[in-house]
Amino acid sequence: MSARRIAALLIATGWVMSGVLHAAPPAGLFLKPDRYELKVGERVELSLQRLSDAGVAGAPAAAAADNVPAPVDIAVSSLACDHAFLRLAGTQENRDSLVAMAFAPDLVGEPAAQAAKGQPVATVSVPLTIHGVAMIGCDFSPRVELLGADELRAFLKSVLTAPAFEEASKLIPKDGDVRVRRVETVKTLVNVTTDDPKAIGDRQTAISKTGQMNEIRFTMNPTSTPLGSDVALRVFAKIDKAANAKVIVSCDEANVRREVETSATATGVFTLTHAGAWRAEFHVVKPAKDDPDADLTIYSATATFHTMPSEVRR
Repeated sequence: MSARRIAALLIATGWVMSGVLHAAPPAGLFLKPDRYELKVGERVELSLQRLSDAGVAGAPAAAAADNVPAPVDIAVSSLACDHAFLRLAGTQENRDSLVAMAFAPDLVGEPAAQAAKGQPVATVSVPLTIHGVAMIGCDFSPRVELLGADELRAFLKSVLTAPAFEEASKLIPKDGDVRVRRVETVKTLVNVTTDDPKAIGDRQTAISKTGQMNEIRFTMNPTSTPLGSDVALRVFAKIDKAANAKVIVSCDEANVRREVETSATATGVFTLTHAGAWRAEFHVVKPAKDDPDADLTIYSATATFHTMPSEVRR
């Protein structure tokens, strides 16, 4: 069964969200691996999560009490995908869905069977066969959601710079629903190790351009940068550089949240202060020009990675 056939079945059975949707409160969408370090030949289990604001209806009580974001799992097959890829050591596999990323080279297995039956696919398992840092990403198909004006305003105030929020506010009515076109991309960096002590894994993939519609591009490998060091990044929205944007960088284990404003060249710098799993995200709002179905467009990109306790990986 081809990847396009799987996507068509998902759309036909309603598991792919399309058209205009009444959405939950907006939040960043992240690609989360079950492990950030694996051995050659193992498979990484990938899931999608949104981080619900603390106190939002449906968020776990413990998370709301601690005033930290609460992750909400989203089935991988529930969002239509334009392009998914796995890049590792000078090679790249391209698929037209995250579900299809689980198969190499034949599209066979339980997720394919689930998709064929119209069942949701919660996670996907991707084989990693080469030593180095693997980059896995996805561009989701643009979609239109109906968001309440108040919740949209609150979200944008938390993720945009003050000048950007002021401009975006002009596009939002005082109350009622707002038609928002969401253009989202995700990626994650996973370290693939080997028992061969002489093997030197490729680290350049971590800083390579993805070609995604929206992108957080690290200019140094954050998975092997020593703690206490600065990491530079550049961000792009709708292919173009996103100058003066707010990038939110967080470490789960340390409950750390940093806000970085990019320069005129779309460059920002943050410090790796703790070991553990990190998330980075940014959002850019544009008027929905020549788009009769939407009032505004939000371009979003996220990245996840893991840092070492104290020293550079070798």
